[in-house]
Amino acid sequence: MPLEHWLNQSIYRTAYHRYGSDLDPHSFDYSEGEDGSVVFRAHLMEHDGLLAPVELTALPRNDFPDFVGVPACLKINGELRNYFDPLNYRILSPFQDLGRWYEYILAVDALNRLILKRQEFVDECQIGGSSIQAQLHRVEQSVTQFGGGSTNVANFDNAAELSAWFERGNEGALRIEVYPLRKPLGLHRNDDGDHIHFQRIFQQSDGDLEVEYVNYVVSPSIFEVSGWQDMGIPAPPLCAIDVLTEGRQLTHANIQWGIERDVIEPFLGQESANERSEWYAVTVEKCPGFIIIPRVGATIVLSWDFDGAQVTIIAEDESVTGAKNARIRRHHQEWAHWIDEFNDLSTEEIEIKKREVEQRLRLLAREQSHGR
Repeated sequence: MPLEHWLNQSIYRTAYHRYGSDLDPHSFDYSEGEDGSVVFRAHLMEHDGLLAPVELTALPRNDFPDFVGVPACLKINGELRNYFDPLNYRILSPFQDLGRWYEYILAVDALNRLILKRQEFVDECQIGGSSIQAQLHRVEQSVTQFGGGSTNVANFDNAAELSAWFERGNEGALRIEVYPLRKPLGLHRNDDGDHIHFQRIFQQSDGDLEVEYVNYVVSPSIFEVSGWQDMGIPAPPLCAIDVLTEGRQLTHANIQWGIERDVIEPFLGQESANERSEWYAVTVEKCPGFIIIPRVGATIVLSWDFDGAQVTIIAEDESVTGAKNARIRRHHQEWAHWIDEFNDLSTEEIEIKKREVEQRLRLLAREQSHGR
């Protein structure tokens, strides 16, 4: 039975076509197993430009009696994949809805094709390539490298695993430190119940890093700290560290919703410990403050720029991240054809879209006029 038939049964609804991918349901051959499974086979583009074999298997429903949708798993190059949720960055079970895995395949294929196109463009420019001339030209034009990654704290069992993730993604000159946090309830409050986080660290003209405190009164009736909702009023929507360096010298640090190093040190466990902890304390080497991140319910974005001279860590409530990414995803689904830098729009396409937008604006103006 062809893939499009199974996608119609799937509870996960998504557009069949992912802009930028050459794949569609008809790209998949299929064969049926004696156990009732159906294997769909195709090839997706990898980041190195090679095609990788894909096996998307619809599994027998009897093996998953409580599963909502069509249970399925995915192998790429013969390796079983865990599902990476693009909304909240959680690494989930290999057994996901068929439609969800199908969209994952097309998304990976489209992204890798885009990366290859961009690399071809860069290689043709003077700033591209690894030659001495290209490197000197990049310096002259102030062109620098940047990068980063995203994850969910729930993907890690301890501070050591989270520290290893930072180490793999950090291209900055200074190391990122991760500690398990002990007795977080005592850290959150002083004897009067005041919130002891500070909002930012800023640089004075003489180069000294000083702390600007913003205190909040919190309810003293909380006896356990289980998430950001218990951190006080108002609960911070995110915590962040942003640092600038010259070589291995820290020249600037800005911390949103952090805790001063002297205050937090009595509550720190051993750095990168293997013990399980409900909270982690994270900072950049030589930085005078920490942010604290719960083990569940939080996403992390690590980014670096200016050849690693700037490093930023942002930790955010995963529900906020998920809602934001869902909005971005809907926007990309609607406008992907238009925001593709390699796509030349025709005059007819532009005129059609202009009429659609004008019609939307007229309807919106009419609704606002009637609402007054």
